[in-house]
Amino acid sequence: MVPHATYTRTDLTGQGFAGFVPFHQIDLTQVPTDPGVYVVLRESDLRPSFLSENPAGRFKGRNPTVPVVELEAAWPDGAHCLYIGKAAAGSRSVRHLRQRIKEFRQYGDGLPVGHQGGRRIWQLADADTFVIAWLVTPDRDPADVEGELIRQFVDECGKRPIGNRTSGRRR
Repeated sequence: MVPHATYTRTDLTGQGFAGFVPFHQIDLTQVPTDPGVYVVLRESDLRPSFLSENPAGRFKGRNPTVPVVELEAAWPDGAHCLYIGKAAAGSRSVRHLRQRIKEFRQYGDGLPVGHQGGRRIWQLADADTFVIAWLVTPDRDPADVEGELIRQFVDECGKRPIGNRTSGRRR
């Protein structure tokens, strides 16, 4: 299946997203200390394999594992975008992209960090290939941008990105 055009590296670059670096190799000093949104991409057109156990962190002792059958049902065929997140003032004290992306990476590395958003993506067998990109939103509330991106994804793909359990803020 052809990737959904709105959420490929090419289209996201055209929308102003930057970075596009392997998630586990990211140099955090290159990530802005501004509010914004970020996306995690899996740049493969093949349907993924899912792990039976999630290797992400156990924040407050909670196991992030989701049944594989649930993950398979939630997978939007042809999608490259796995997760759309935000970093904004008021988002549990996280005020900028660098901090939020650092926490997300630590959670994916198995540390008990409070970043349960996107927990499902770490159960994909090829998590080591994920790419992350970000967009600084100086004139817009990142929560609004995140919600718009998720709703646009749903309109195009029929489902939310697999890592997004909610549709974000409604306006």
